[in-house]
Amino acid sequence: MMKPLALAAAFASLAACASTTADPAAGASAAFDAYVAAINAGDTEKAVSFYDDEPGFYWVEHGHIRYRSAGEAADSLRAMASQPGTAKMTINDILVAEMGADAALVSAHFDYGMLDEAGKTIWRSGGWMSLGMVKRENGWKIAAGQTGPGGAD
Repeated sequence: MMKPLALAAAFASLAACASTTADPAAGASAAFDAYVAAINAGDTEKAVSFYDDEPGFYWVEHGHIRYRSAGEAADSLRAMASQPGTAKMTINDILVAEMGADAALVSAHFDYGMLDEAGKTIWRSGGWMSLGMVKRENGWKIAAGQTGPGGAD
């Protein structure tokens, strides 16, 4: 009689643990921070590992669909990183909206560019970035992105 009761208690304990979901805003925000840190460290492969390779990925730039897959976005980031200089992205005004237990929208003002050896700007781009983030088995991923002009608030 004691054995079924112990099993029932164990299953109830496991079910309670399984239903507890980590804070989506915190998870998505941490993944976003790691993505930006990878870009700034010159670790392009780590940065592109945040792109979700599930169907439906897209990235909009300045009102036009620029990339229709994670592979296209990854190839573009690799091409930018292969240019002479050092990539630098600064982030301000981070906003995170939970969209469910496994999804969040991360928006931030960004300034991104390449610096030469003396620290002078070779090129730069900036504005607002919004990333639709989803939690997958292997962590938080960018399922869709959007960048466009705009100043920091």
